[in-house]
Amino acid sequence: MLIATFQRNEAIVQWGNPTTLEDLTQIFLDHLNSKIPTTPFSPSPLSPESLTILSHLEKLTKRGWWTVGSQPAVDGASSSDPVVGWGPRSGYVFQKCFVEFFCEEADVEVIEKRIRAHGNGWVHYFACSSEVRAVSSISDAGC
Repeated sequence: MLIATFQRNEAIVQWGNPTTLEDLTQIFLDHLNSKIPTTPFSPSPLSPESLTILSHLEKLTKRGWWTVGSQPAVDGASSSDPVVGWGPRSGYVFQKCFVEFFCEEADVEVIEKRIRAHGNGWVHYFACSSEVRAVSSISDAGC
């Protein structure tokens, strides 16, 4: 966990001393908006490719769904693209979009229902609780 690499004073300077859910939400929003470079779950600033989906990440976070990892969908961008490019020259980048976030168990149930109703087989999820309850829309996900 990142906090282990921080001295206690450094963590307090960067994240303060949150005592409410609203305080925690603000830490994640500050990270998304580059006001702080890290969170206890993200050891570096938001990547340029995640900035392309920033408005979506902000909406999730304002809802109390604290985002910790994400990437936008990319369909055939040049491997030399300054934002999403990687790999050998003259190649192409294809990637599925995803977002990882913390949320309440009741929210997971709502998400599951919406995916069943509107996902059309294109949206998948994997959720796990602190009590090691795991659910997934993918039958071989090990749940």
